[in-house]
Amino acid sequence: MRTIWKVAGGIGIVAGTFAAGSAVGTTGAETELQGEMVGYDELVNEKKLLEEELADMLETNEQTASELSDLQDELADAMKVMDERELVQSDLESLQEELNAVEETLESELTAGREDIAEQLEEENEKLTSLQSEISELDEVLLSKQDELAQLEGDILKAAGQPVELTAGQFIVGMDVPPGRYQATNLGEGSNFIVYSASGDLLVNTILGDSIVGSGDYVFFASEGDQVETHEAVRLVPVE
Repeated sequence: MRTIWKVAGGIGIVAGTFAAGSAVGTTGAETELQGEMVGYDELVNEKKLLEEELADMLETNEQTASELSDLQDELADAMKVMDERELVQSDLESLQEELNAVEETLESELTAGREDIAEQLEEENEKLTSLQSEISELDEVLLSKQDELAQLEGDILKAAGQPVELTAGQFIVGMDVPPGRYQATNLGEGSNFIVYSASGDLLVNTILGDSIVGSGDYVFFASEGDQVETHEAVRLVPVE
């Protein structure tokens, strides 16, 4: 502010001197400024310089005022953040106290719960041991019964009646083969063996024989109207 007033005072002096110089004349006129003799042109130049300095100072002053306003806004925001931080810190401390209380309660409940679980686990282990013993006894009984069943029945009971041998081809149950239950056995190296129902639904689709892709013999039911298809000769043995 002192610089601005100084510049303004200088401009006033220059202006006064300029007016005085004008009274004397505009060309080659001289006057005394701050103890020195100066001409008219020098006064004009000095006046311009002072005006430019004043304009720069005013612009700088405006920028400074704007920056000061921004700083005041930032300070207000910072104060607001600090207030919010204090509130958050207070909430955090309250939550921490609540958490500590919950942890104490939970630890107490867990201790009591562990004791109950340990007792229940011991009881369940005793029950499990007893059940395992019973299962072992039942397994022994089951194995004994399975041996008896195998001795009485065998894998498949052969029924009375003559086997039916079919060449490769298609055959109708009820016309070429009597209805019944059969065990299909290949007579060659093995082949595809397919059975369709009377309505055309696929009932059997397997490969007879003991080759890599074969599944051995196959037991199936042949109903009236079914169609039997084999790609090699097979023997159908009636079974119960």
